Amino acid sequence: MSRWGYTLAPQRQWPSYLIDRRQETDVAAFCRAFLAGVAGLDARRRDQLARAADHFLFVNCHILGDSPGGAAASPLHLSEGALKLTMALESLLGGGDGGHADLSRKMQQRAAVLVGADDDDRLQVRDTVRVGYAARSAYAHGGKDKASDLQALRAVVCRVIAQWVAQAAHCSRLLGRHGGRDGLVNLLDDALLSHRLRQEHIVGPREAFRAGGGAPPLPLVAPWSPDRFQLAGPGLSPVDLV
Repeated sequence: MSRWGYTLAPQRQWPSYLIDRRQETDVAAFCRAFLAGVAGLDARRRDQLARAADHFLFVNCHILGDSPGGAAASPLHLSEGALKLTMALESLLGGGDGGHADLSRKMQQRAAVLVGADDDDRLQVRDTVRVGYAARSAYAHGGKDKASDLQALRAVVCRVIAQWVAQAAHCSRLLGRHGGRDGLVNLLDDALLSHRLRQEHIVGPREAFRAGGGAPPLPLVAPWSPDRFQLAGPGLSPVDLV
């Protein structure tokens, strides 16, 4: 974040996030699973993740950072946010059969297959990405800014980043079409029409990730420990990185 000149609000000395103490176990499990997944990525996939995170954090810090709903941002900046968030999707879900042709449709379908919990959720993910791409296209080609729900698109991208780590770690252990350079996106394309593939190679790793057991054990040099956080006060309390 420092490379964009991002600074904290004057009243804060460091980033703070409110986390209910009842959720601490879930947060710890997520951190362990996420770091374990990252540890299993090769250099190319780590680069993909870094690019996606860069675009995602830019939107968080510079476009949505001043207002929880993004209301303070101008339509121009909201359109820029749609551009950056769709670029984050492309960093993770681009490539595969057909290259960059029909990119919007591919991102809609691949994101929906990757994170959609059921039919309704997949359709909602697809529609959110579609509207985001319409705003992105208008911004990139000098057209009139189009409205999009940047918070909804941000939430989809956040889900994609988390699930992509688990899915990439899973595909790195596969062979053939679903295990090579474009194995992950090939799997997403094939699972669009195959319930068996989706259940076995997408839903399965997703549930294992949520349970904290979907990746190899963490290396000893990168544990997650509550000692890395400072808790203050009962109930809802600030959890601060130290």
